[in-house]
Amino acid sequence: MRFGLFLLLLLAGPLLGAEAVPSRVHVEASQDKGVIVVSARYTPPVSRALAFEVLTDYERMSEFVPGMRMSRITGREGRTLRVSQQGSYQYGVISLTIDSRHLIELRAPDEIVSRALDTSNGDYQSTTRLQQLDDATAIEFRAVWQPTNALLASLGSAAVREQVRSQLEGLQLEMLRRAQRAASLKAEAQAAR
Repeated sequence: MRFGLFLLLLLAGPLLGAEAVPSRVHVEASQDKGVIVVSARYTPPVSRALAFEVLTDYERMSEFVPGMRMSRITGREGRTLRVSQQGSYQYGVISLTIDSRHLIELRAPDEIVSRALDTSNGDYQSTTRLQQLDDATAIEFRAVWQPTNALLASLGSAAVREQVRSQLEGLQLEMLRRAQRAASLKAEAQAAR
């Protein structure tokens, strides 16, 4: 009987307005000959349009991405953006502030491609791909970074892996917040009729 009640609550949760549960963020990172390669995947229970909206909300990104102190669009030409960001990161006793400038190509709604414009932190490029599933979006992230700064290079793939995981978890939580807010507004509108 308890199992039946549990199953009923599990299945009815979305209908009752229960909050969606974040998916696990899987991140792998490796370092070879000074190049760090990061691959990540997660499947937040949101639409691809909402996931894309959050992943490209560069003006507000510092509000929901851990460590991001500043993020702003400095130029726009069609679907190509120039973005300037600043992040503060703590690795044990080491505290770093990193400034970056990226050229970002928006290939809505399936892909976001980024590459470093300022290579003072090293060559960097990443691709984020989104695929709509039934009630979720599969997101795959892949980055290749060749740090030129000896201190950054010494952090290694483990520190980069954990930083990427933290940032992707922050993005996913914002996706879930926005989905919950949209569901609440929709329920209020229907109740007002």
